[in-house]
Amino acid sequence: MIDFKTKSASFYFTETDLKKILLEVSSQPMVIMPLKRKQLIREIEQAKESIVGKHITEQQFEQLRKKKVKNTEPTYLTFDDVDMIDGFYAKYSNSNIKKVQHAIIKSFMGGGFRVQELCDFDPENIDKDNNRIHVLGKGKKWRWTHVDEDFITFLLGFKDKYNCAANPVFKNSYDIDYRPMFLNSDGKSFTPRNIQKFMDNVSRSVQVLSHELHPHLLRHTYGVFRVIKNPTLSIEELRQDMGHEDIRTTQIYFRLAEAERIKLAKRRKTENINATENNSSSKTKFCFKCGTSLSVNANFCVSCGVKQ
Repeated sequence: MIDFKTKSASFYFTETDLKKILLEVSSQPMVIMPLKRKQLIREIEQAKESIVGKHITEQQFEQLRKKKVKNTEPTYLTFDDVDMIDGFYAKYSNSNIKKVQHAIIKSFMGGGFRVQELCDFDPENIDKDNNRIHVLGKGKKWRWTHVDEDFITFLLGFKDKYNCAANPVFKNSYDIDYRPMFLNSDGKSFTPRNIQKFMDNVSRSVQVLSHELHPHLLRHTYGVFRVIKNPTLSIEELRQDMGHEDIRTTQIYFRLAEAERIKLAKRRKTENINATENNSSSKTKFCFKCGTSLSVNANFCVSCGVKQ
């Protein structure tokens, strides 16, 4: 029997949870399965007497219509995380598919793609002269995304090495012919599922990463890194680059970037202090009387006791 009564009063019931509950009291599973959340809640309200007290509590029932509170603070990778991912793929220098996977991760962080945008990306949409890429975004809207010169060099290098211009033609998500930049091990264009699958493998292999990998995490990383590396970048420029409708979404990246700058500054300060202390401790002098090697800061010789 399905029993959620041990869960907290504020427990958030997913559509799957709601369907499991209704299937306990309904004799028409084919009617229940296609329903969406609001419809499922209405069904539970109608069957309240059979459900409350047996499968959920009264308090949980009252909370059903409350929306799940989303964490609006995007998560992103640190520079250390990026180094660890690079280190992971360095172990597979003889594997072409691993090199392609690594290139996909770099492209998310370098170009700010959404996952379907990257799957639909055609290498012909690289504008070398203006350091930008043409991205087919949500709602079949094209946008120009400005990127670092190093990223353009990386894309063009990948395109030449893997002869992407000769890749087979496929239909993108909008049923338009294109040549995908990246091909999977079957010689077909990557799908969001393909991408998430290999990212899960990286997360399992590099467990010390700040967050488990997923495409949107890397898109957030692009936003934060772009602000850090380009201090004069305006909010409107980044909004256009990332294809945001609401500029308030873009503002978050500037706040996160500032917090990351402060953390990096503190870290560098600590590293400089440690380096100075190490340099000081490594310097030596010699006792003018007995010749014993002493720390540069020593006032007395540890052997003969003579003041230095």
